[in-house]
Amino acid sequence: VGTVLVPEGGNPDDGYNLERAPYFTKKGDKIYELTIKFLRQGEFKMLSKCEYNGNNKDYFAPAENTLFQEGELTVDYRTNKDGKKDYKWQVAAGQTGTYKLILDTTNTNSVKLFVEKVDSVK
Repeated sequence: VGTVLVPEGGNPDDGYNLERAPYFTKKGDKIYELTIKFLRQGEFKMLSKCEYNGNNKDYFAPAENTLFQEGELTVDYRTNKDGKKDYKWQVAAGQTGTYKLILDTTNTNSVKLFVEKVDSVK
């Protein structure tokens, strides 16, 4: 599993910087964990591989644009070939803070993302 993609800077249209994106750590067989701080409202999806060259179009993301929330989230794996739209989780202004994300890819037909808020942005 690669990284979480979140736009950089104060402008949500600034785009992504793969070289500075945080990476998941493997915690078990097909279980990955990342602690990430969302400093402002925005959106995100997760790369399935660690590649900086822009050729990786395989993502873990929701099946449609979805409000980010704590708990268990259903994940849609899409490949470059499937032609699905570029959906993301939407992080609202009131949701800024630090989160632990656990991605469970044990069952590729039912990938899950578990979200726990660690603390709020001060």
